[in-house]
Amino acid sequence: MSFLEILDVHKTFVNDEGRVQALAGVSLSVEKGELVVIIGPSGCGKTTLLQIVAGLEEPSKGEVRIAGQRVNKWGRDRTMIFQDYSLFPWLTVRGNVEFGLKMAGVRPEERLKIVDELIRKVGLEGFENLYPHELSGGMQQRVALARALAIDPAVLLMDEPFASVDALTRRELQAELVRLWSESRKTILFVTHSLREALILADRIVVMTPRPGRIKAIFTVDLPRPREKYLNELASWEAKLMAELL
Repeated sequence: MSFLEILDVHKTFVNDEGRVQALAGVSLSVEKGELVVIIGPSGCGKTTLLQIVAGLEEPSKGEVRIAGQRVNKWGRDRTMIFQDYSLFPWLTVRGNVEFGLKMAGVRPEERLKIVDELIRKVGLEGFENLYPHELSGGMQQRVALARALAIDPAVLLMDEPFASVDALTRRELQAELVRLWSESRKTILFVTHSLREALILADRIVVMTPRPGRIKAIFTVDLPRPREKYLNELASWEAKLMAELL
């Protein structure tokens, strides 16, 4: 039994235009500590799949299991990071990072220790008392990452989290994520439209079909990290992935 199991998941939405099938028979096993990236054309159900794993959406058919337990609602063992950061604008960096810990009833002295450590790890020392509107996009996403890690989730779900920042910042955040993942070995399910980003990050890459989303192919990326220096290999991999998407 794998740590995270997505078992024959289907999802159909009903709207004013009728029934829309987003996912059709998606099955995927993810090992504990694995970093899996999902790619696919727009509208193929990548975000919907993450929301089902998070417990924010119910599958029309099938189920998700984490450590053998069926997912039927949101829980503290999962947290999700979005493209738009979703920070609380009325809270400082420190306030945002410690929010989940407060909600969980963690003692103030323990919260202080956890928050200080995470702020240091994501490189935001000296910015603790600033508000989100005073930060760059990259810094805001670092806050979102620290906030997600603060509650020590078993599974980290990331929905195109670096898509809104410039290319240089995106590379920095990718490197930061790989470093933090290497230290924590969190199980990560990451969605992106960028083939290069998928290759920089992933242990395995899952390719989905156009809607209704199905898994078309899964690739194991065996390049050593950091991967940015393997330009020829990355270009070859990108061509292989593009061929699957066309």
